[in-house]
Amino acid sequence: MKILVGFFVATVAAICCLTQAGTGAAPEGTRQSAQPVSKGGAAAFDHLTSAADQGAAGTQYGVGRNHAEAVEWIRKAADQGDARAQTQLGSIYKDGKGAARDDAVAAKWYHKAADQGLAQAQYDLGLMYATGRGVEQDFAQAAVWYRKAAEQRLAVAEFNLGYLYLKGRGLEQDLVQAAGWYRKAADQGDGGAQYGLALSYEKGRGVQRDFVQAILWLMLALANGVPEAEKKLQTLEHRATPSQIAEAQTLAAHWQRRAAGAAARSGQSVQ
Repeated sequence: MKILVGFFVATVAAICCLTQAGTGAAPEGTRQSAQPVSKGGAAAFDHLTSAADQGAAGTQYGVGRNHAEAVEWIRKAADQGDARAQTQLGSIYKDGKGAARDDAVAAKWYHKAADQGLAQAQYDLGLMYATGRGVEQDFAQAAVWYRKAAEQRLAVAEFNLGYLYLKGRGLEQDLVQAAGWYRKAADQGDGGAQYGLALSYEKGRGVQRDFVQAILWLMLALANGVPEAEKKLQTLEHRATPSQIAEAQTLAAHWQRRAAGAAARSGQSVQ
């Protein structure tokens, strides 16, 4: 484990800073247009409240995020069809924070937002079907909604869809599809998907068996805080050749540079 851990500490750990913030994050299209009130004091809040009172759904959602009467404002925006507010209201009822927990009501609001194409809501609704919260457990429906979110590149949905393919829940088992969806999420920095993809390469499950790829993705998963990856790395270090370990290190360094470049470009676009 010395070789792998040494490389992990010196080179790969920085990946956390570059990818973890994006793990499971909603895609660009789901970002709210009205930002929460954070500056400007009472005057800024009064301005937004006035706009909210006039029925601007986006403004109501923004005010609701930072006001004691958040649920009331979010509900007003949700009633006007604002998908982001509908998703937020679903989470309020699912978690029981701001309103009494009611899974059925949560699922209803998630469904409204999911029908509008909001990836986060589609994922949340899929999770409700997968766990049987607020709706009858139905893995086929879970797969439908996970897929819709996954096709919008929501990493956590890609990972969960891959898991359903792996286990054959709600759709026919397909190890190739499982590995493929894991790869999509892993490329976005999802630690769980990176670990799952590593196991696929280790076992030759849906992909050709490849210790180099297994070690690569285990290193990245460990950098993303997946503790199980460390034990698996210890096992593979004794099974892989020095050349395989060296190749995995090179690939991990390349992955790091690519992630750093993507993060830099993303920062530039935001600015």
